[in-house]
Amino acid sequence: MSSTMSNLVPGLTFVFTAAIGMEKVNIRSLRSNAKIIGTVISVSGAMSMALLRGPKLLNAGIVAIKSSSGSSGETWLLGSLILFGNSCCWAIWTIMQVPISARCPDPLLSTAWMCFFGSIQTTAVTIFIKTDPQAWKPHSNLEYACLLYVGIASASIIVLQAWCIARRGPLFSAMFSPLSTVIVTTLAAIFQHEMVYTAR
Repeated sequence: MSSTMSNLVPGLTFVFTAAIGMEKVNIRSLRSNAKIIGTVISVSGAMSMALLRGPKLLNAGIVAIKSSSGSSGETWLLGSLILFGNSCCWAIWTIMQVPISARCPDPLLSTAWMCFFGSIQTTAVTIFIKTDPQAWKPHSNLEYACLLYVGIASASIIVLQAWCIARRGPLFSAMFSPLSTVIVTTLAAIFQHEMVYTAR
């Protein structure tokens, strides 16, 4: 679901850049029409995934494990709204990379600062959410490996995106977001036996 809602990022990026004049929209231009159609398709696809759930396509024989988070009713809709807000923030962050790269052309330096302030913000929020000190302590080698992977992967992603945005613009970087849905769906179905649904 999280990767599906990320499909909104290219469309939102296009809408935001067009609103502030960074992206020129010409109805008579084939390129502009392609961007508009792509935006409508990506938003429609993400919304249908969030609001509609058809019959099972893959892993239909696996019994769903009951989870405290649930995936029905208000929880599903609330999660979709939160992920929509996340997509808006990600689109705005992508656009902000343009002036940031103009003032700080070194993507490694800007990434270091972003990761530093991001760490401060997430730590401050987590202190209020997780009051139990034991929740901060990794309990297995797998958790240590996950922490290491997340740190390296996050920094690498930000560096590469900052470099790409500085050369081709925010919309070029954002339009590759839908690939994550295909990759995540495939890996989740294979390794986590996640059930894949078709839209009605």
